[in-house]
Amino acid sequence: MEVETIRSSSAFVGPEWILVLVFLTAIPALIVAVVRYEKKRTAELKLFARRIGMEFLEKDPRIKSAPFQSFPLFQKGRSKKSGNVMVEEKGPSETLIFEYRYRTGGGKNSSTHTQTIVAFKKNTADLPAFAMGPEYFVHRIGEKFGMQDIDFSGEPVFSETYLLQGEDEPAVRRLFEGKLARFFARHPKWNVEGGGDWLLVYKGGKRPKVDEIPTMIKESIELARQFDMV
Repeated sequence: MEVETIRSSSAFVGPEWILVLVFLTAIPALIVAVVRYEKKRTAELKLFARRIGMEFLEKDPRIKSAPFQSFPLFQKGRSKKSGNVMVEEKGPSETLIFEYRYRTGGGKNSSTHTQTIVAFKKNTADLPAFAMGPEYFVHRIGEKFGMQDIDFSGEPVFSETYLLQGEDEPAVRRLFEGKLARFFARHPKWNVEGGGDWLLVYKGGKRPKVDEIPTMIKESIELARQFDMV
């Protein structure tokens, strides 16, 4: 009887249960690793901000203010968080570099989107509200059902590369037609949102390593120059 009891108990310790135990053990270790990585990244960004002469803030209330919240990016998803903010103010101009995260979907289809954003403010600017990002196959399907995409017959590469939208379509067309459309035809995969005196530049779902941020800043400034924002 005792042997039978031992055999019956051992039947419950199969490969499936071993996998469950491994999984349950791995979760806390993964959480600890992520927390450590984020703390290390924040510390590195603080040093980086000091090195380039920018103020570092772990959070900035401006990002939750009306100007930012009006942009399409900040209206997506849930569990929205921003942080690791670097700020530079020069007269009428202001530059913010920060990380922004949100979640979409649910359950097994839940996804977290994290990106580093470079935001430019220029008090004398008056941009029409617009959002531009890489155009994918799903967008082309959406166009057939009435989704807006501002294209330019004279700039086919831009029109195939980017999805461009804006409430005041004539004003957005005037802004992009010609110089801007040709520039972005040569610079794919960017997301740019603008309106009033703010311009946001980022690559959706991309958060560069700390040593890659100088390159992103340089490229973002080049993009902002096209809008006369720096």
